[in-house]
Amino acid sequence: MKLLTDKTALLEALGRAVRAVTSKPAIPVLNGVLLRASADGVTVTGYDLEMAIEASMFATLEAEGEAVLPAKQMLEIAKKLPNSDVVIEIKDGSAKIQAGRAVFDLHVMKAEDYPALPTAEGASITLPMDVLKETISKVSFAAAADDSRAVLTGVLMEVKDGDMTMTATDSFRCAARKVKAAGELPKTVLPARFLGEITKAPGKAVQLVLGGSWAQVVAGSVRYLSRLLEGEFPNVERVMPNESSIPTWVIADRDELLGAIERVSVMCVDDLAAVQLTLDEDTHDHLLITSTNPAVGEAREELVIFSDCAEGHDSMAVALRPRYLRDALKAATGKDVRIGYTDNRKPVLIRDEDEGYRYVVMPVMKP
Repeated sequence: MKLLTDKTALLEALGRAVRAVTSKPAIPVLNGVLLRASADGVTVTGYDLEMAIEASMFATLEAEGEAVLPAKQMLEIAKKLPNSDVVIEIKDGSAKIQAGRAVFDLHVMKAEDYPALPTAEGASITLPMDVLKETISKVSFAAAADDSRAVLTGVLMEVKDGDMTMTATDSFRCAARKVKAAGELPKTVLPARFLGEITKAPGKAVQLVLGGSWAQVVAGSVRYLSRLLEGEFPNVERVMPNESSIPTWVIADRDELLGAIERVSVMCVDDLAAVQLTLDEDTHDHLLITSTNPAVGEAREELVIFSDCAEGHDSMAVALRPRYLRDALKAATGKDVRIGYTDNRKPVLIRDEDEGYRYVVMPVMKP
């Protein structure tokens, strides 16, 4: 195999593909990226048996072939190459990479040892990239970070009756967004890691295909594959408050509230500690945010807000984990956010300017 490309094209393709290469792969050959050159084009592929990323690369082909090159070293080489043409030649179990006066010789692994990528053939839809990216960014952060319940590390997606709904929860909080979308897709749980890669994809539209136990996304010159998550996703609608029955609403400037939370939470011992949000019962136009660390001291900040309270429900005193608040406020859009409060044991609802977006966080029960 021999091909001619340039640093920019090589670095872009490698930079995408290596993101599917893990540090401890199931088999040694998955430490590498598969470089394949044929009449159909040149591709670079990373794969860890759970997710694959195949990126097409601009190149002039002199001789066809394929081989597996060490992923980490190839990426570092590409970063350090001079801005010039790059020649890659593979023969006799070795790869020669040359750009200007720089020459690298690498041992390669056999392409036939590299696992074949799965196929996803089934229901498909096409989505605008900007809508998909925004939905992922507003929802996926609420997925669980640990694997104790694998299904919670994913995002539930469904396209039905002209709407696409994405939902994520770690059992302490939940984020959901509904947007208009054409087509039909059954309820499917996609790994949050996979969706995070999609937000980096090129192009203005993506094609999503579901088939068997795999999902495929094609965006521009990149193809993404992911194994679907199995298990029963919780029915989050059971914890979503009925907005019409929420008696107390606090409307605050999003940036001001985020800044106050970040400052006051400095006093929190860890992510499990809480900050207290208290509505001024006399004026109803100030929100006091406090945090106490018995070993260090206390922090407090007061914000001017607007409140809308039903008769007999003019108070608010609730303890919430600051990270859960920060994440929601960073994901929210628009100038203001609305906080819906029922009592200090019921879920707290956060809304922004997006009518299709809801975020719920469970309060911290104080002894």
